[in-house]
Amino acid sequence: MRQHPNIQIFESHLAVDLLIQNGVCKGAEVLHTEKKEIELFLAKATILASGGAGQVYERNCNPAVATGDGIAMAARAGAEIRDMEFIQFHPTALALEGKPTFLLSETIRGEGAILVNAQGERFMESQHELKELAPRDIVARAIYEEMKHGPVYLDITHRESAYIKARFPYIYEQLWWYGIKMDKERIPVAPAAHYTCGGVHTNLNGETNIPGLFAFGEVAHTGVHGANRLASNSLLECMVFSEQTVPTAVKYVQNVENDKNVEIDSRDTVYKKTDVEEIKKEIQHIMWEHVGIVRHELDVDETLQTLKGIQSTLDALQKDGKNEMLVETKNLADVAILITTAAIARKESIGCHFIAN
Repeated sequence: MRQHPNIQIFESHLAVDLLIQNGVCKGAEVLHTEKKEIELFLAKATILASGGAGQVYERNCNPAVATGDGIAMAARAGAEIRDMEFIQFHPTALALEGKPTFLLSETIRGEGAILVNAQGERFMESQHELKELAPRDIVARAIYEEMKHGPVYLDITHRESAYIKARFPYIYEQLWWYGIKMDKERIPVAPAAHYTCGGVHTNLNGETNIPGLFAFGEVAHTGVHGANRLASNSLLECMVFSEQTVPTAVKYVQNVENDKNVEIDSRDTVYKKTDVEEIKKEIQHIMWEHVGIVRHELDVDETLQTLKGIQSTLDALQKDGKNEMLVETKNLADVAILITTAAIARKESIGCHFIAN
């Protein structure tokens, strides 16, 4: 991409909001995080490919930048957002204090690893006929409930050491660095937020309900996941829909004139250092506790009110100026509200969304 004459890469830039004029997307308002300035990127067509929103949750296996920015920006611009209640939680992520929430692939269970509790008892046999290979949401809920009584472990020590090292070289090496030899020791695990099934609604050509705005990848709601994602569908959502979307965007661009008259409120150009780390942690904690793997109706309702209070606080802070952490934390709050509102509206348990009786 760096070699391509028609591609410009802007590092140290964070999109803040979409530029909407007369109901049409005209580009984006962007924060240059090194210069500490707001810039306008005008565009005939804008494509969101910003990934998911796993950082909304306290335990997640997403990169630090997965703060739901694209979904939040699109929602504020008036784009249609669908199925945000369907957040997939991967059952087995490393649960070792002070270490990253490293995802432990389903293939380990596929090769015979079992889940055991603190007493070394295998508990999935009583949960589902497929045991450890049950659908992810069922395994995640079983581990979540078992952890109320103590830690849970993934155990593949009954397989040959040479086989484990050859079959899982990357996972073996990573765990070794974290102080665990998976061929000789049980691995402490717990569920973690993994994939956002919903997002900015598009048609089969990546078009949103806002002219000039397109989306593909995890930021988009294409419908291919339904209520419970299968692993390979993320490739479908990225590879197939990008092939569909780009030609559509090119055709759109060919029929649109340049517009140089887009303006924003001058207050939006101010940079101000504001530390909102504690607010970010509060969002992540209450979402994990109340709008996570198992949801209780009363808790979800109360959480929505708490989140709206947090959102108001962040809105007020942004009136004085913006910075990277503030923008991302505000996006987290906005996406958390989208997830919680959708969870309240969905009365039945289905797929990734589970309401406890």
